[in-house]
Amino acid sequence: MFLNLVGAALGLAAAMVLGKTVAGFLYGITATDAPTFLAVLLLFAAVALVATYLPARRAATIDPSLASPT
Repeated sequence: MFLNLVGAALGLAAAMVLGKTVAGFLYGITATDAPTFLAVLLLFAAVALVATYLPARRAATIDPSLASPT
């Protein structure tokens, strides 16, 4: 999850900088709309959590002696 947090921070910074270039295409919200940023950030965090939790849970159920290729 650390890499996801780093990516979210970099993405948020890039979105703030590049938001001014797409401001003309937005209707009804500003380029720096805080609720929209928060919603997208929470959505990405939830997806990342599920994407890391499910394989880890599955891997935890495997006997290590059976998982070895030799």
